[in-house]
Amino acid sequence: TYGKMAMLIDQIGSTEESLRYHRKSIALSQSLVESAPKSLEYRQRLGLCHNNLAITLRRAGRVTEARQAYFDAIEVQRDSLDGGTSAIAKKITSDIVLSHTNLGLLQAETGEIHGAVSSFREAIRLQEGLLKNDSANPDLLRNLAATYNNLSAGYVKSDHAKAVECFQTALAYLATAVKAAPADQKLQRMLALTHTNYGSLRSQMREFKEAATSCDRAIEIQRKLVEAAPSRKIFRRDLVVSYNNRGMLHRKTGSPAKAEQSFQLALDLHRPLLTQYPNDLDLQSKTGGVFNNLGFVLEKLKRDEDAAVAFKQAVEHQRIAFSQAPSVSDY
Repeated sequence: TYGKMAMLIDQIGSTEESLRYHRKSIALSQSLVESAPKSLEYRQRLGLCHNNLAITLRRAGRVTEARQAYFDAIEVQRDSLDGGTSAIAKKITSDIVLSHTNLGLLQAETGEIHGAVSSFREAIRLQEGLLKNDSANPDLLRNLAATYNNLSAGYVKSDHAKAVECFQTALAYLATAVKAAPADQKLQRMLALTHTNYGSLRSQMREFKEAATSCDRAIEIQRKLVEAAPSRKIFRRDLVVSYNNRGMLHRKTGSPAKAEQSFQLALDLHRPLLTQYPNDLDLQSKTGGVFNNLGFVLEKLKRDEDAAVAFKQAVEHQRIAFSQAPSVSDY
């Protein structure tokens, strides 16, 4: 009950009160563990209490305390692992994966890249152990792919070969998950976004052919998602991003006419979204960005009047976003 109260209070913004309830929950769980030290259920509960405390501390910007709380959770959870295959043993393994993943994300945010890589690697080791006994479980496959995606971020700037390996592994796991659960649209979306991110890496590496293949694969999946669920705003926005990315690839490779076509496809999706969500400032800003990209390729095509119209539209959309949120630097 203390733990549930803590999470509820955290959501409504009272951090200090939430922390008090988290610590009460930890104290109670600790006393239960001491009264029954062989109870895996009590140990699991204690580990989750430490993890939840860390989440609240992280949201409050108290990074040092959050890091320690994650370490505390991992210590409790590791001591609880008995190598068994019971339901509670699997839950504890999943809990320690979550703690390592959350710690890795915190470390990545604070520039502790080596620590983040180590945390994600340990999470992957445990996840692959779980997968050995349940190789077609789409949730396990999804979560493992997500950890590989997180790990890739630790290598993007320092080791492209390892980043490529992480993305390819994530894509392989996601492909298997999609086969196991073909109707799962969240899985389909994750697969498309992983192709998008992989394509961005290949573009950074100036491997434009591979980048275009990934971009086109993302678009193929996202088109199907939009057709299946046209009312889902997030599906349409994902497709807009992919069309814009493809336009940028065409621009980089000296194909301005193809770039124009891709940017126009992005704008064709943006317009009804803006009509439906006129107060979405991020959408306004991103529409301005696509118009700006379109302006540059129209200049390249020697269509100066059309380019001027596109740049004017870019400024207008950015002005709308900036006027309502001047503190957002991207606007």
